[in-house]
Amino acid sequence: MKKSLEDIKLVQLSTGIVSLISSIFFIILLILLSPKVEQSIPLWIGLPIFLIIILEGSIYWISESVKINEEKLKLKQENIFSQISHGFALYSRYNNWFKIVFLSLIMLFVFGVFGYIVLKGMRIEEIFNSVVFYVQLGTYFVYFLIVRPLIRKFFSKSQNPLKKYNKELLPDYSLEPEGIKLNIYVSEKKRDKILVIIALIGWLLSVILMILGNKQAALIMAGIFVLPLLFIFIFKGKLTPRQIKIKFNEIEEIKELSFVESQSLLKYEVGPDINLMMKSAMDLVKFFKGEIEKPLTYVNSPVSAAKTLLIKGPEIFYLTSVSNENQEELMKNFRKFKSKRR
Repeated sequence: MKKSLEDIKLVQLSTGIVSLISSIFFIILLILLSPKVEQSIPLWIGLPIFLIIILEGSIYWISESVKINEEKLKLKQENIFSQISHGFALYSRYNNWFKIVFLSLIMLFVFGVFGYIVLKGMRIEEIFNSVVFYVQLGTYFVYFLIVRPLIRKFFSKSQNPLKKYNKELLPDYSLEPEGIKLNIYVSEKKRDKILVIIALIGWLLSVILMILGNKQAALIMAGIFVLPLLFIFIFKGKLTPRQIKIKFNEIEEIKELSFVESQSLLKYEVGPDINLMMKSAMDLVKFFKGEIEKPLTYVNSPVSAAKTLLIKGPEIFYLTSVSNENQEELMKNFRKFKSKRR
């Protein structure tokens, strides 16, 4: 089991490394091609910016993949649906690994051929005499020496706009003597319920598409999930919290996951468990209608700017990003409660 889980870390790490090498190759290639391309300054500022975004995403993915804790990704398959879904997840894991190896071999070949074609017969002074060369070089220097440090400084401050977004829209929780109170933010106004339904449908589809590996379509569906909530928040005032109380005696384990860990759990361990997703959507609808005290299943799309909590018990399964930045007190209280029960 441990080796199988280590495969997840290896796949995620390899994905980031291949993406990083590819972006570096294209940066070098475009610089070398400077004398042979159209002398359009906006184009040769835009292309480096695009490659910088890919480069930064690759670095982030590698740094987070290195920190993946395999023990957190262990998950017991409770029923036939989850077992079948887990089988698909295993297939996806090894299929992706095969794709990475295959893509790496193709990249080595392409890099070699392109390198030979570009460098063959080219004089070094041609590159230095090209305006495009200095435009590209200037774009990279401005970004890495000025823009990047400013962005990192801005997003590290307490007024980080992502933190503000998280606090307004993501669930949060507070501790109780023998449990946890989770707040899900919704609008209570009647005409906003249609937007909430659209958001639920978009959220459900985005999770399924992400698990199936179609990240582009998943992002579109996530947009359908986020935009209605933004509309409600901007034009209708603050959202109202709906409280879900979960007692510690209902919980077997609580895990704090990073964005990459939660994505890995959904894609490579849970798999395309449609039954789980449908239960989550139906429970949420029933909860909002007041038909049930709390959802037994609640799965939310992981958010990169927040930590994700996995709360699992014999009857409950919660996987959601939360705006709370520190989970130490929650973990401490849960361990203390469990130690008393032994």
